[in-house]
Amino acid sequence: MTDYSNLEDSLLIQHARQDAHAFDVLFHRYFPRLYRYCLQRVNDVQQAEDISAQVFFDVLKRTIGRNWHQFFR
Repeated sequence: MTDYSNLEDSLLIQHARQDAHAFDVLFHRYFPRLYRYCLQRVNDVQQAEDISAQVFFDVLKRTIGRNWHQFFR
């Protein structure tokens, strides 16, 4: 398994198009910040989690394309 943790964002995104592990690294790199931002804006834990998850789901669909569901097989 490749270690993507030290890659800069642009390279990590390129790898995330082909490798679920790279997308996982991207997710763990940015989800906490995104979640904190959402929580500050909406002041509701559940809503902040839902918004953050939806943002990453949208990123996944845009990064991988139409066949995003096959990414997890």
